[in-house]
Amino acid sequence: MKKLLFIFALCAVLYAPAAAGGPFGLGVIFGAPSGLSGKYWFNNRVSFDGIIGFHHYWKSSMSLNADWTYHWGELTPLREGRLMLGLGGGPFTAWGNNFGLGVRVKGVIDFMFPDVPLNLFFEVAPEILLVDPGLTASAGLGIRWFFLK
Repeated sequence: MKKLLFIFALCAVLYAPAAAGGPFGLGVIFGAPSGLSGKYWFNNRVSFDGIIGFHHYWKSSMSLNADWTYHWGELTPLREGRLMLGLGGGPFTAWGNNFGLGVRVKGVIDFMFPDVPLNLFFEVAPEILLVDPGLTASAGLGIRWFFLK
Protein backbone atom coordinates (compact mmCIF):
# COMPACT_ATOMS: atom_id res chain seq x y z
CA MET A 1 0.00 0.00 0.00
CA LYS A 2 2.87 2.38 0.77
CA LYS A 3 4.26 1.82 -2.73
CA LEU A 4 0.85 2.55 -4.25
CA LEU A 5 0.58 5.86 -2.33
CA PHE A 6 4.10 6.80 -3.45
CA ILE A 7 3.36 6.02 -7.11
CA PHE A 8 0.10 8.00 -6.97
CA ALA A 9 1.83 11.03 -5.43
CA LEU A 10 4.66 10.83 -7.96
CA CYS A 11 2.23 10.72 -10.90
CA ALA A 12 0.34 13.72 -9.53
CA VAL A 13 3.53 15.74 -9.15
CA LEU A 14 4.70 14.82 -12.66
CA TYR A 15 1.31 15.76 -14.15
CA ALA A 16 0.93 18.95 -12.13
CA PRO A 17 3.33 21.31 -13.95
CA ALA A 18 1.12 21.22 -17.04
CA ALA A 19 -1.84 22.53 -15.05
CA ALA A 20 -0.20 24.32 -12.11
CA GLY A 21 -1.82 26.85 -9.85
CA GLY A 22 -5.43 25.79 -9.26
CA PRO A 23 -7.53 25.25 -6.14
CA PHE A 24 -6.76 21.52 -5.69
CA GLY A 25 -3.52 20.39 -4.08
CA LEU A 26 -2.07 16.94 -3.66
CA GLY A 27 1.02 15.97 -1.71
CA VAL A 28 2.42 14.08 1.23
CA ILE A 29 2.44 14.46 5.00
CA PHE A 30 4.96 12.98 7.42
CA GLY A 31 4.07 12.39 11.07
CA ALA A 32 0.99 10.80 12.53
CA PRO A 33 -0.52 10.01 10.13
CA SER A 34 1.96 9.74 7.28
CA GLY A 35 0.53 9.42 3.80
CA LEU A 36 -1.20 11.19 0.94
CA SER A 37 -2.71 14.63 1.61
CA GLY A 38 -5.21 16.54 -0.51
CA LYS A 39 -6.69 20.01 -0.16
CA TYR A 40 -9.36 21.97 -2.04
CA TRP A 41 -9.70 25.75 -1.58
CA PHE A 42 -13.29 27.02 -1.91
CA ASN A 43 -12.05 30.60 -1.59
CA ASN A 44 -9.06 32.35 0.02
CA ARG A 45 -10.26 31.50 3.57
CA VAL A 46 -12.15 28.16 3.48
CA SER A 47 -10.77 24.78 2.48
CA PHE A 48 -11.52 21.08 2.72
CA ASP A 49 -8.64 18.68 3.18
CA GLY A 50 -8.02 15.06 3.95
CA ILE A 51 -5.32 12.50 4.58
CA ILE A 52 -5.17 8.79 3.83
CA GLY A 53 -2.19 7.05 5.35
CA PHE A 54 -0.75 5.15 8.27
CA HIS A 55 -1.09 6.27 11.90
CA HIS A 56 1.40 5.06 14.54
CA TYR A 57 -1.21 5.13 17.33
CA TRP A 58 -3.21 2.49 15.50
CA LYS A 59 -0.17 0.21 15.08
CA SER A 60 0.39 0.83 11.34
CA SER A 61 -3.30 0.68 10.53
CA MET A 62 -4.72 2.68 7.63
CA SER A 63 -6.28 5.98 8.63
CA LEU A 64 -8.53 8.49 6.91
CA ASN A 65 -9.55 11.96 8.00
CA ALA A 66 -11.50 14.79 6.39
CA ASP A 67 -11.40 18.35 7.72
CA TRP A 68 -13.12 21.63 6.97
CA THR A 69 -10.72 24.50 7.76
CA TYR A 70 -11.10 28.26 8.12
CA HIS A 71 -7.92 30.33 7.54
CA TRP A 72 -7.21 33.75 8.93
CA GLY A 73 -5.21 36.32 6.98
CA GLU A 74 -1.46 36.46 6.99
CA LEU A 75 0.18 35.89 10.38
CA THR A 76 3.13 38.15 9.65
CA PRO A 77 3.85 40.58 6.86
CA LEU A 78 6.14 38.76 4.43
CA ARG A 79 7.79 40.21 1.37
CA GLU A 80 6.86 37.10 -0.58
CA GLY A 81 4.43 34.27 0.04
CA ARG A 82 1.58 33.93 2.53
CA LEU A 83 1.80 32.52 6.06
CA MET A 84 -1.69 31.73 7.37
CA LEU A 85 -3.18 30.23 10.50
CA GLY A 86 -6.17 27.89 10.23
CA LEU A 87 -8.58 26.11 12.55
CA GLY A 88 -10.92 23.30 11.60
CA GLY A 89 -12.02 19.78 12.25
CA GLY A 90 -13.87 16.75 11.09
CA PRO A 91 -14.21 12.99 11.38
CA PHE A 92 -11.43 10.40 11.31
CA THR A 93 -11.27 6.64 11.22
CA ALA A 94 -8.56 4.00 11.38
CA TRP A 95 -8.73 0.31 10.58
CA GLY A 96 -6.44 -2.69 10.27
CA ASN A 97 -4.90 -4.08 13.46
CA ASN A 98 -7.39 -2.00 15.47
CA PHE A 99 -10.47 0.08 14.66
CA GLY A 100 -10.96 3.69 15.63
CA LEU A 101 -13.63 6.27 14.91
CA GLY A 102 -13.80 9.80 16.22
CA VAL A 103 -13.67 13.54 15.68
CA ARG A 104 -10.70 15.87 15.62
CA VAL A 105 -10.09 19.60 15.95
CA LYS A 106 -6.99 20.83 14.17
CA GLY A 107 -4.81 23.86 14.06
CA VAL A 108 -2.72 24.42 10.95
CA ILE A 109 -0.01 26.78 9.78
CA ASP A 110 0.09 27.11 5.97
CA PHE A 111 2.82 28.75 3.92
CA MET A 112 1.92 29.46 0.30
CA PHE A 113 4.92 30.07 -1.94
CA PRO A 114 4.67 33.18 -4.16
CA ASP A 115 5.87 31.96 -7.57
CA VAL A 116 5.30 28.22 -7.41
CA PRO A 117 1.98 26.51 -6.60
CA LEU A 118 3.42 24.84 -3.47
CA ASN A 119 2.02 24.78 0.04
CA LEU A 120 4.16 23.84 3.05
CA PHE A 121 2.07 23.09 6.14
CA PHE A 122 2.18 21.90 9.74
CA GLU A 123 -0.90 20.65 11.56
CA VAL A 124 -1.70 19.35 15.02
CA ALA A 125 -5.02 17.83 16.06
CA PRO A 126 -6.32 16.46 19.35
CA GLU A 127 -8.72 13.59 18.62
CA ILE A 128 -11.68 12.28 20.60
CA LEU A 129 -12.29 8.56 20.12
CA LEU A 130 -15.95 7.55 19.94
CA VAL A 131 -15.31 3.80 19.57
CA ASP A 132 -13.31 2.53 22.56
CA PRO A 133 -13.57 6.05 24.08
CA GLY A 134 -10.41 7.97 24.77
CA LEU A 135 -8.11 10.71 23.52
CA THR A 136 -5.25 10.70 21.06
CA ALA A 137 -3.53 13.25 18.87
CA SER A 138 -2.01 13.63 15.44
CA ALA A 139 0.56 16.01 14.02
CA GLY A 140 2.47 16.25 10.78
CA LEU A 141 4.52 18.30 8.38
CA GLY A 142 3.68 18.18 4.69
CA ILE A 143 3.87 19.70 1.25
CA ARG A 144 1.28 19.95 -1.55
CA TRP A 145 1.39 20.92 -5.24
CA PHE A 146 -1.68 22.83 -6.48
CA PHE A 147 -3.20 22.26 -9.92
CA LEU A 148 -6.56 21.91 -11.78
CA LYS A 149 -7.23 25.47 -12.86
